[in-house]
Amino acid sequence: MPHLRTMWLGLCLNCYECQSKDDTVCLDPFTDERKDIVGDAECDPKATHCVKYKTVMHLLDSGFITGRAREIVVVSRFCLIKPGASDGCIAVEGDGSFYIQCLCSTDNCNSGRSILPSILTVLVTCLTALWVMWR
Repeated sequence: MPHLRTMWLGLCLNCYECQSKDDTVCLDPFTDERKDIVGDAECDPKATHCVKYKTVMHLLDSGFITGRAREIVVVSRFCLIKPGASDGCIAVEGDGSFYIQCLCSTDNCNSGRSILPSILTVLVTCLTALWVMWR
């Protein structure tokens, strides 16, 4: 039976688990060095996704005396049980704050990679479309 147990545990999803309110190493950019410090965690066998939440709040409290809102950023990364959910990100805004939730379903995918590759893809696609239209 020990072999079956090892195989079962090997099938679990692995995600980064941390929260920036407890440890600033969880904040973006989540570099390779920070990933090594946090390490990955083996999720519950029922976990279907890794998640990254990024919450940004603009507070008009005592810091507003200077005329500027105080910005608080909290990043959380963990395992999630959400069967049937699709991979991707959503953003929700309201009352001087917003949060971004990104779900993904492969090992350690909640590191939050750079948006630069996405921007480059969009830019190349647009330039190609313009070139084809003007030919």
